[in-house]
Amino acid sequence: MSHAWQTEWMRIREVETEHYLRDIQGMFYELQPVAFENRIWGVKPVCQHLRIIPDYCAFRGLLALGGNQTSPNNDNNAVAGQPQAGLRFGKTDDLWAWGKPAGWGGP
Repeated sequence: MSHAWQTEWMRIREVETEHYLRDIQGMFYELQPVAFENRIWGVKPVCQHLRIIPDYCAFRGLLALGGNQTSPNNDNNAVAGQPQAGLRFGKTDDLWAWGKPAGWGGP
């Protein structure tokens, strides 16, 4: 399955007071807002997802996610290939219930 993540830029947003999230290549990460000894500490994976999230922010105490999805089902789906935009509002803590973070590799 191909995804359009390559067209999206990495996003880092403060979603709660001193609570930063980063969304890149289908995974959310939690970031520490403080650097120690010129190094960034505490980058932790939160969840993985198969959504295209162009942007997100805090809005009235909720996490607002923009969406840009298609729903191809490999048959006569008239809307396949046409993005379906929408918004999702929820708690930041809901992200921990999404897909378990997984991956491999390194610098």
